[in-house]
Amino acid sequence: FTKFGLHFLFTFLENEHQQIVLRPLPLYDVLQIIGLVFVMIVISISLAIYPIIKMNISTILSNEK
Repeated sequence: FTKFGLHFLFTFLENEHQQIVLRPLPLYDVLQIIGLVFVMIVISISLAIYPIIKMNISTILSNEK
């Protein structure tokens, strides 16, 4: 239903008010967005696994009883 509603809204705006809501992005902008998303993913994964990398597994296993 959401896609149908958005399609109807965009079509209505284009036909009745001559407003183009969705415009095509140049290739440079698309590549820039993809690059920024990739950088954010790498940073978030690095922050998530940092505590795991800092663990000394041999010490943890040797203290196990």
